[in-house]
Amino acid sequence: MKVAFLSASGELGGAERCLLDLIRGLRRELRKFDPMCILPEEGPLAEALRQLGVSVEVVELPKFLASTGDSGERSRLTVALRLLAGVPAVPAMVRRLRRLLVDRSCDLVHSNGVKTHLLSALAVPRTMPLLWHLHDFVGARPVAGALLRAAAVRPVTLVANSRAVAEDAAQRLRLPSVRHIHNAIDLTQFVPESLEGSWLDSAAGLEPAGGRVVRVGLVATYARWKGQDQFIDAVAQLGDSIRQAGRFYIIGGPIYRTRGSQWTQEELHRRIRERGLSGCLGLVGFQSDPARVMRSLDVVVHASTRPEPFGLTIAEAMAAGRAVVAVSAGGSAELFRPGIDALAIRPGSVPDLREALARLIADESLRRRLGASAAVEARKRFDLHRFAGEFAGLYRNLAGIDDP
Repeated sequence: MKVAFLSASGELGGAERCLLDLIRGLRRELRKFDPMCILPEEGPLAEALRQLGVSVEVVELPKFLASTGDSGERSRLTVALRLLAGVPAVPAMVRRLRRLLVDRSCDLVHSNGVKTHLLSALAVPRTMPLLWHLHDFVGARPVAGALLRAAAVRPVTLVANSRAVAEDAAQRLRLPSVRHIHNAIDLTQFVPESLEGSWLDSAAGLEPAGGRVVRVGLVATYARWKGQDQFIDAVAQLGDSIRQAGRFYIIGGPIYRTRGSQWTQEELHRRIRERGLSGCLGLVGFQSDPARVMRSLDVVVHASTRPEPFGLTIAEAMAAGRAVVAVSAGGSAELFRPGIDALAIRPGSVPDLREALARLIADESLRRRLGASAAVEARKRFDLHRFAGEFAGLYRNLAGIDDP
């Protein structure tokens, strides 16, 4: 089965890492699986795909489309004007993408991002089954949502990464229902074993910790809604004795080209200095081995200021047996049982986050209990065989191909 995957990014965010896991899983589920990935640029995703032996084609997005997004824009008019200004560049890209799909005789096209959803509606021949994998709330993108609603007139199968995203898409796109398939992770990589985390101090530019400390990390891209500012403020509000018992890290980096959507390192460094935290809270850049990061932390923080479509970091931290603090809203609320697998906080609540951090830093038995329960639950919920198996069955039905 020849499947073309379309990615809106060449970096390695959550949606792209899920794509890699899906391809790994499908190779075990489909006997004649022949994947090809079409990316907008060279980069970490292309490198990871080639290491898997996957064919990669680069079809650059028009500059206006690559740098425009409305999830973080204040003005819908600004977004609409940017899109209108770039319309003349679209036909050439659509023709190139369509020619590539036809020349490769693809049996099915799997689009993995909002921008490729819109382009695929124009470029994919109607005789070719098209699947949109939704990783974002349509309602959070008013301009893109309106365009997706118009584009969905073309026959397309929608799959959301959580029940919350599916319900939002059904409402916004005026559909009777949308199927959801929870993401999965490679449970052979994320295992409940601890690693020495002193390397994080060096990576963050911090002095080596003197003696045992509780290592606490927020692992996320630099998207502004991921809550890095909330994390810094919560750490600043901890009591002196609690803060001195911990080391704190913001792990990740900027991966998007959308204007105004991300923190810069300078902004985060300035906030850390202003809160007097330079000696205990540092920035660790993007890490290509997230499993190593999880096993090096004692506490993993998820602090998104708005509902999360899924929450891959939560799933990975649970599987690694870490104590987790997570926002219980949107898709992330579907992943854990509050007080059993993780401590739940409200979106954007610095007091909630401060209290949860104080409890976990002070109480080793609580950390151990949450981590042990989370590891068991993760193996029930986030199995890659289940994830890839559901998509394999869907692919067979859409392409009309019997591939046992």
